[in-house]
Formats: sequence, structure tokens, C-alpha cells
Amino acid sequence: MELAATAAAAPFLTDDQANRLKAARDYAALVTTLFEAQGAARPDDHHPPDDSQGGANGEPSDRRADSRDRREPSRGREKQPLAEPVPPQPARAVAIAALPVPVPLAVAVPVAERAPSVALSIAVPLPLPLPRRPVPQQRVPALAQSRGPQPPPEPQSQSQPESEPQPQPHSVSRKPAALVTPVINRTINRIYTGNISTAATEATIRGLFSKVGFIKELSMTRDPDLNTHKGWCFLEYDAPEAAAAAVRLLDGAELDGRNIKVKYTNAYTDDIWRHFPPRFPTRVYFANVHDLLAEDEMRELFAPFGTITQFSLCPDTTTFRHKSYGYVEYETALAANRAVQTLDQVEIGGERLLVTPTLVGGPFPEGMQGLSRFPRPRVVPPPLYPGPRPALPKFEAEAPSPVLLLCNMVQPHEVDEDLKVDVEEECARHGAVQLLVVHVNTALPNETGVRVFVKFASVAEREACQGVMHGRFFGGNRVTATEYSLDRFEARDYDA
Repeated sequence: MELAATAAAAPFLTDDQANRLKAARDYAALVTTLFEAQGAARPDDHHPPDDSQGGANGEPSDRRADSRDRREPSRGREKQPLAEPVPPQPARAVAIAALPVPVPLAVAVPVAERAPSVALSIAVPLPLPLPRRPVPQQRVPALAQSRGPQPPPEPQSQSQPESEPQPQPHSVSRKPAALVTPVINRTINRIYTGNISTAATEATIRGLFSKVGFIKELSMTRDPDLNTHKGWCFLEYDAPEAAAAAVRLLDGAELDGRNIKVKYTNAYTDDIWRHFPPRFPTRVYFANVHDLLAEDEMRELFAPFGTITQFSLCPDTTTFRHKSYGYVEYETALAANRAVQTLDQVEIGGERLLVTPTLVGGPFPEGMQGLSRFPRPRVVPPPLYPGPRPALPKFEAEAPSPVLLLCNMVQPHEVDEDLKVDVEEECARHGAVQLLVVHVNTALPNETGVRVFVKFASVAEREACQGVMHGRFFGGNRVTATEYSLDRFEARDYDA
């Protein structure tokens, strides 16, 4: 059997479809052979009359005689042809409707090769449905594509071999990248606290740790047998600066007769900060703000140290009050350093204000004006404790200082005479050094336990040396260089 299809339809046939067409051809040939062997069937042969009914004249039919006549045509009456002889034809087309191909195919069945007087048009059913034609690759939309109209694919260059695969326009890069996931973001805000006294309650823990920032979550596991907590808990802050301040300031603090242990969780590593944008040297974090103070009042407190570009006292959408912490961004890094050195640990309304540089960058948070986009809470928050409104201290803008403060150079036990000589020799390259003081305070952490003060002849020389020394490594330690108040230096206040 041959295919009576056009040449355009051939590329759409797979090997499986060709095999099924071959099976259809054999089936058609078998049916043709059976009809040729039995002869042309009469119309009433398909529906023989019932023996219980009569024939054409009401008489019962004789099946045996009819069968004998069929077996021995020479002895019985001569058969009459059913129709006029059909002229010989080369082949008749048998339509295969079950093929799911884009163009109709036809199977030419040579039913009249040996019996020219008989020609049948046979609809050949296929044994099994054929599989669907595979969809071209360009019709399958990629997952990364949008639902909108897509640009047409670029044509393949003729110089490129056909065997080389073409890159997909929306292929996903599997190269690992530093991404800020919720787990990573939670790690820098979460701390562990241990050695907690059984007399300590959740309220006392919140009262101590809220001095460095807003506590987002406090998880304390309790012992069902003793009906007490197990002596440890986890705290999660809103800001990473609060978690770092808790580890730095509250580790070893006394709580209900015990010195608690405060540290980061086991998921924290030193290289986790690479996932975040670098910090802004002009941005400052402050916390432990009195509940009765407003955003405008806190802005006036930070205004004397430089031009403020952005200020935010972070709001709480559940109580429509501030969260006792915020951010301020100055025009210059020098103004930010002055604010940190002057306002850190300043007492306002019986509470000490925490002011520290930020640790990560990112967009500036929204202040109290963002509450206008939220509906008022249905539950009325508890009223604030009564008391007088705290008075803010007044600070005057101090002139730039020629004194440079160097920290994190060596440990307290590593201080010797060579340290003073090396620092003076290095700083003398940027200006005239008038006085150099090495101050050691073992009560402070190792990063700030050794402070080196360098007084230059002018502010410009101090700024030039500060730009070179800040961030350099000295004995494997990264040096921090900041400006120090001239009045405090002359008053020998080296621990401020």
C-alpha cells in the first residue's frame, strides 16, 4: 500500500505513525482478499430472515437449500450479479480519520488487482490511537516568561553549526549569589540568652533587653514538670544594630542575681555580612527613646551636630506609637561621628540613650508619618504611665577637632613602647603631630580597650590621616579611625 499524501505532510510523520500506517495497509489487504474469495455479497446476506417468519411470499425459508446452492453453484440456479460490472480502477483511497496529523492522509488500497469487477471503498479502523505530534519547542512558553507579548527569537547565524545548542533567552542562571533570604535576615537579628535565673520572668527579660532595641519575638521554653522556664531563651530584634548592641553591652550583665550569657545563635558566622549591602557612614542608629518623646523632639536633639538629610522614629502599626528606636542620616560622615560620640549613653528621662553607627545599608525606613496609611487599631492600647515629660539636653555645635582616635590596633597586653613610635611615624606622613597619647582601659572590650589619641596641628591634617588609617590592618586587626572632641582630650577624658 502506498501513501496518497502530499510531500508536505511527510515530515510530520514519525516512525511510530509509519508503522501504524503499515498495519492499516495489511488490514485493508486482508479484508480485500476475503471479499474476493467470497464474491460480491448480496444486501440481504447481512440481515438473513428469521426462520420463524416467512419469506417474501409468507413461506418459510429453506436454509439448507440456500446453503447447498452456494456451495455447488453448477448444480443449482445460476447466480445473478447484484449490479453492473464496475470498470477496472487502479486503486481506491481509504480515508484514515484517526490520524492526528495536521494534513489529511489517504491510504490507497489496491482492491481491484485480481478482481477488476469488484472495487470497494473501505474505512480502515486503526488498532490503537496514534500519539499526538510533538509541539515545536518555540511554542512551549518558558516558566520565567511573562504572560504579555514576547519578542520574536533572534535568527540563528549561518556561521554557527547546527549541532551547537542555542542559549535560551530566559534561561535561569544557577550561579550561586549572595541573596538576603528571610533566614539570613533573621540570623543577624536573633540572639541567645543563657544562665537565666528561675525567678526571672518574661517581663523582666523584656525590660532589660528592650533598652537596645524593639523586641520582635521572645521564645522561652518551659519545663512542664517543674512549671518553670529552662534557663535560656531566644530574642529577635527589629534591627541588626540592636542585636549587636545586646551582645556587646548585655553579655555578663546581672539579672536577678545571675550573670547572663548573651551571644548570637549557632547559625551566625562572621562572613554573613557579605549578604547585605555595605553600611552608610553617614547613617546612625539610636534606641531606648522615652515613650513620651515625639519625632520632632528627637530630631532637634540630633540637629546641632550637622545637616540632617533624613530622620525616622520607627512607628508601631499595632499601637500607633513609636518603637523607641530610629535612624538619622547626616550630610557628612563627620557629623555622624560627632553625634555618636556625644549622644551615646546620654541620660534622658531616667533612661540612657543608645547611639551607634549602622551595620548594614539599604533603603531608609519610614517614620511616624507612615501611620497615616494604616487604619486606627480597634483595640485601644494601654495608656502610658503618668509622669512629667522628659527634658532634652541642649548641645551646641562643636567646631571640628584636630584630634584623631585610633582603636582596635592591639590588645591591652600587647602595648609597648614600640607602639607609640610606630603610630607617630605613620601619622607624621600626613601632618605635624603635636601630641600622641596611648590610653589603656582593661574594663572596656578588646576592640576599644586600647585607645591611641593623635593631635594634629590642623583639622585638614587630621582628616587626611583619618582617611588613610581607617580600615587599615595593623597586626592582623582592622583599625577604626574617628574624630575625637578637643575639649574632652584637653580635659583628659579618654574613656568617653
